[in-house]
Amino acid sequence: MSEAQKRKQIYLICFGISACIIFILAICNHIYPFGEKCFLRTDLYNQYVPFYAELQRKLRAGESFSYSYYLGLGSNFMGVYAYYLANPFALLCAFIPKGFLIEFMTVLIFLQICLVCVSMAYYLLHHFGTSYAVIPFSLFYGFSAFMVAYNWNIMWLASVALAPIVMLGLEELFFRGKWKLYTISLFLAIWFNYYISIFICIFAVLYGVTLIIDSRVTKKFFKAFKFAVCSMIAGLCAGFVVWPGANALMGTGFSKPNFPKNVKVYFNFLDMLSRHMFNVSVELKNDHWPNIYTGVMIFLLIPLFFLSSKIRLKDKICKGLLAVFFLLSFDINVLNFIWHGLNYPDSLPARQSFLYSFLLITMCYEAFLHLQEEKKWKLFVSYGIGVAFLGSFGLFVQHTEVFQKSVLLSFLYISVYLVFAFCYQTDGPNRKSILLLCIAFAAFEAGLNLYNTGFSTVTRAKYVTKVQALEGIEQALRGQDSRFDTNVRMTKNDGPLASLHTATLFSSTTNYGMYQFYQKMGMDYSKVYYCYEGATPLTSALLGVDYFIGSSDENFQDAFHTNRRPVMNHVVYNMNGLPFAYGLPESVTEDFYTRESAVDRLNAFGEELGADSPLYWECKVLVDGEKRQIRTIGEGTYYIRLENASKSNGDTILVEIHDKTTGNVIRSKKYKNARKGFFLSLGKILQSEYAVISTETGSLEKVTIKAYYQDDEMVKKALNALSAYPADEIVYGNHGFTCSTDYDQARKLVFTIPAEKGWQLSIDGTPVEATQFSDAFLAVDVPAGAHQIKGIFTSPGLKAGLIMSHVGVLLYLSLYLLEKKSKKGAK
Repeated sequence: MSEAQKRKQIYLICFGISACIIFILAICNHIYPFGEKCFLRTDLYNQYVPFYAELQRKLRAGESFSYSYYLGLGSNFMGVYAYYLANPFALLCAFIPKGFLIEFMTVLIFLQICLVCVSMAYYLLHHFGTSYAVIPFSLFYGFSAFMVAYNWNIMWLASVALAPIVMLGLEELFFRGKWKLYTISLFLAIWFNYYISIFICIFAVLYGVTLIIDSRVTKKFFKAFKFAVCSMIAGLCAGFVVWPGANALMGTGFSKPNFPKNVKVYFNFLDMLSRHMFNVSVELKNDHWPNIYTGVMIFLLIPLFFLSSKIRLKDKICKGLLAVFFLLSFDINVLNFIWHGLNYPDSLPARQSFLYSFLLITMCYEAFLHLQEEKKWKLFVSYGIGVAFLGSFGLFVQHTEVFQKSVLLSFLYISVYLVFAFCYQTDGPNRKSILLLCIAFAAFEAGLNLYNTGFSTVTRAKYVTKVQALEGIEQALRGQDSRFDTNVRMTKNDGPLASLHTATLFSSTTNYGMYQFYQKMGMDYSKVYYCYEGATPLTSALLGVDYFIGSSDENFQDAFHTNRRPVMNHVVYNMNGLPFAYGLPESVTEDFYTRESAVDRLNAFGEELGADSPLYWECKVLVDGEKRQIRTIGEGTYYIRLENASKSNGDTILVEIHDKTTGNVIRSKKYKNARKGFFLSLGKILQSEYAVISTETGSLEKVTIKAYYQDDEMVKKALNALSAYPADEIVYGNHGFTCSTDYDQARKLVFTIPAEKGWQLSIDGTPVEATQFSDAFLAVDVPAGAHQIKGIFTSPGLKAGLIMSHVGVLLYLSLYLLEKKSKKGAK
């Protein structure tokens, strides 16, 4: 068998073993069609499936990628595409029935996991030479803790698979002067996901430094310059994705990095090292713990790497320093901040850890290659060092039953690997059999670790049924171009999931001004989402919400709309909802937006709209032991907000409505995430009732609860004034919108969509400058009289990005032709 055939066979084996592991786990976890579960976790559940659904809809409808009205209040879709959907495999969703979109994405994830294993095999084979021994090491890259924790993250996997190819290309550039593999693979990595490519580029620079100082590299300055030029070309070629994506992020809360003022160490170094063990739970939250398991064999082979006399001292120093730098980067806030693009990750910590696993695997494999030449005592000393680390973890790291089990299992596995290594080192005739057993055991370890720590599922029918219910509502009210929202949402992206116009969006490209508006008006928000939760009748009108979807077991009357009309089961029509475009009354100055609190802003806005008294009156909250009681002003609608609450104190509260005469509980309702401080609607409380508040999480002792009575008459008066000047002949679609106005005086025309760069407005065909309302909504100043207003959206940065890509391609071709010409001249 030729070497090329042997390599192809190794690739097929790597792919086949990883596919078998995933297939077996899919059966064991009852993933559809082997059961009623589906592989949906965190952002795959909340973001990626909805965004793929919108991509699928656009592809089938032949729509432009410039803008989508189904992404929250409306959003630059090209920014979402560049950040989430740039992997060209995603385009295949156009050929998949919508009912099987989840399965399509699941298969795509599983295939990419297999390709991650294959790419590591490709690197090891080309860097070290052809051997079946690369198989277990390749498996541990594809099933490392990074992959276990983030295997659901469909947008990252292709770039993670390309990382070893990029590093191989970098080595070829420095050692052999070949630059094409590096340039093309880096371009593809940036194209497929430019966020993950940030880590790849940082590591390429660090690894490039170690290659420059390598004595085997000649023409160091020239190759360093070539490295910079090729990196620039790769970045320019990906400009059609990078630049629109970067422009989209410039309009988010991540555009203003706040460099840490103080150096902070997150955790004990030994605690962090213990996360190399088998069966350690992955971290997905904001606790900074890195996911760094890369197979238990590292406890045996990393010490052997440094003990080996066959490995160059310079390699030991350079790779050792790189590994230590990675560990410091996981542990120190400043380095963590720099690695993540001058931002702290919003959950999903240590996103560069796949490169740390790549580094460890190359070190382990190099140590393994020299195993036959090493003295036996070095193998046993390495084993002793590994066991000493495991013993230290058992003695000094947090003791839990699960953790102690991890220590014992890791000790068992390292002992098995010691037996394999010793037999492989001494028993020449049976090495193939020993290697085969080692591959089987490594596959078992990797698969079991994935099964125990990273293969969670949800019920498919529950997810699909909810989507179908939302689609049924959309179909029943189709053609009305209405905006919906709900208190029974399945995700914060129900809009793209079911092709509904909503007022909720969860995306890293979330508009900064809009989530600030939600924050200031007492609604649910973060840097990556804005949510309708906490809406009042006034904010609901400003957001243009026409319909509210309730649940079948609502205990409280719906207080979101004071003037409403039922239209179908669990759906009410908001008769005070504002249209897509409306004129502001002349009395509105927007001074209300500068007030200190959400209630003050609402009351000030009501005053600007002509309300004679405050819309919301603060009520006294009485302390009754661990409970709080609201002293009601009179019969009407009430809201509460919590201050100084936390996950451990006051995050989940219970509100009970009691009868004043008997003291009996009439109805009750639980509220989750109360710590976020948005308005919680208690519904209508009668004169004969009172409300008692308690918590199921911790204590309310340090929590401040503020209660407010809503004056329905003043709210109606404010809403009537706000809706007095609607625009006419409103038509909006994929590329923009048109509408007409006929006002008796000049007014600010407000659109219920975010103010984003890219909107070009015109009045009667004459371009005009767009303005903003409340630093959030798109607006334009319209003169008195009859006028036609038109808006066209062009994705910011798209034209410039396309120019960059053309320049990058021209530079690549120029470099290629120049190299070809120089070779001919040399001949």
